[in-house]
Amino acid sequence: MIDRVGVFGYNLPARQNAVIQPAQFNIVGAIGRFARGLTSVIPINNTSELVLKTGGPKVGYLGYYVLTSLFQNLQGQPAKIYVKPYVASDAVQATATVVDQSSAATLAISAAYGDGTVSIVDKSFDGNLSGYTINSNFGAGDLGGRFQTTVGTNASLGATSLVLSSVAGLRIGDILKIRSTSLQYTKISAIDANTNTVTCTALTAATVATDPVDTLGFQITCYRKNSNGIVSKVSLPENSIWLSLEPENTEFYVNNAFKNHPYLSLTDSASASSPVQNTYPSSITTPAFLASGSDGTAPSSASDWNLYSAFDIYPVRFLFNTDTTLSGVNIAGEAYCGNRLDTPQWLYNIPAQQSKASYIAIGQSYQRSNQVNGEIVAGWRNVTDPIGVGSNPVLRIPNVGAIVGTWIRAFFTGGVHRSPAGDDFPLIGFLTTSDATENTFTEQDRADLQNAGINIIQDLPGRGTLNRSFITPSTSAAYLFGKWNLLQNFIKISAAESNSAAENRPNRIAALKNIGNAIEDFGERLYDASYPFGIDPANGAFGQFFNPDGTISTFDQVFQVQVDQFNNPNSAITNGEGSIYVFFYPSPDLRKLGIGVGFLIPV
Repeated sequence: MIDRVGVFGYNLPARQNAVIQPAQFNIVGAIGRFARGLTSVIPINNTSELVLKTGGPKVGYLGYYVLTSLFQNLQGQPAKIYVKPYVASDAVQATATVVDQSSAATLAISAAYGDGTVSIVDKSFDGNLSGYTINSNFGAGDLGGRFQTTVGTNASLGATSLVLSSVAGLRIGDILKIRSTSLQYTKISAIDANTNTVTCTALTAATVATDPVDTLGFQITCYRKNSNGIVSKVSLPENSIWLSLEPENTEFYVNNAFKNHPYLSLTDSASASSPVQNTYPSSITTPAFLASGSDGTAPSSASDWNLYSAFDIYPVRFLFNTDTTLSGVNIAGEAYCGNRLDTPQWLYNIPAQQSKASYIAIGQSYQRSNQVNGEIVAGWRNVTDPIGVGSNPVLRIPNVGAIVGTWIRAFFTGGVHRSPAGDDFPLIGFLTTSDATENTFTEQDRADLQNAGINIIQDLPGRGTLNRSFITPSTSAAYLFGKWNLLQNFIKISAAESNSAAENRPNRIAALKNIGNAIEDFGERLYDASYPFGIDPANGAFGQFFNPDGTISTFDQVFQVQVDQFNNPNSAITNGEGSIYVFFYPSPDLRKLGIGVGFLIPV
């Protein structure tokens, strides 16, 4: 049957050509030691979260300082850092036990960080710095609690239903505290909002209309102790929650209600005390603190730091260790990055205060002839230490956080083709480190160090603290500059993520060529102005060269996309396989500029 007649127009769904969207390249992975020993990877978006989730500065632990330096060098640009704290196998979670009216264990309080879904265990000494008070409305004291109402209709002794003035704030599982001729408790099993009636356990005394009714519960207020032992209340919404020990009350049950709590995790100890109201705790008015938390044994070997697989599910673009300079860690970290399809960049953390010869030896130990997915920048620098001793205390820290923060800043403000080096991108937040050996190195020293794969930081009068170059430890000219790795990753990941929907569509050559054309369009935007962030038409993402006739290379000569019978033979097409090859000529950084000046003598 026809549904209508006549000539008419109507809208069709939009049909879009393939287009490549820029991938996110401000995602960082960090491994290190932190005051809090959270046992899972934790995302950090800003400095407030950094303090909360890592525990802030701690003597002997560099992680907080290095990540603070990263945020400083972002200079307002956005970034997400996934942090995997080192947690020793013998580290211990701080805990406390709360007892009920019969002195039986009724509630376990543990050090943890709640991410809204689960509470991440915190195995550290820092857990001992978290405390609590309890405000309980058990007993004949003043009424309080989550919800107050009154009895609406008289009920006799033994009744299992009760009419109330209101049931708006009640939950199944709530224990009602009723002030009738004597104080009594009853547990709700059903609620009828139409009649304001609850089904409950048998009343132990008769009630009359207007008898006050309250929900039994308790509040836990969090406290923290700082490094000087000063105790402060932590302002949190969880402080005002009236908690329940009844699993039926899913919203306010202790196992559920603190899933967002930044310091404490609660677990019902399932006390068998009877009657049920006796399982509830009494008030604790002076802050009590968790105990027995321990950091455990400090890491000492590369195997202790073998935490790389924690990042398998995260799209990190950069990865580093904040605390150790062990060569085994650097080798394993770069190898992990190289074995991932998205090849994040590993920032080598190497010893500070080395001589030129020592730095050269370190660099040569990491050099090889193929592609190296990492960069080495020598030179730790001083920062202000908020917990240091004395007047204006400072601490010397690794530069890996500052380099990554600067790299992301360069990416956003200059373009994906820019290195985190030179006067355009000074390092921020470092104090002058007058005794840094790198400050004494000459230009010839820098050349020798670069030949060994080592970049250095120097404090230069009138110019600031600068990373002077950004090459990789590769000895091949094809893999010389660190920014080439990032540009390769940017094109690769952007193209892959933008075409994820192509899987299971017909494997037609025209479709593959359409994707190839989209990648070429993406490359042309990079060529013209370092799309998507940097507007730098004079220095686009790709290099230039002279043709034999003296003309300058064009886009087609420095960016090429191949989709043909050579990388897509018929046998592969039939098997559902497609291949798109992208080749580009990246722009090198200027490392040497000679300006020759001579006499012009008229003849």
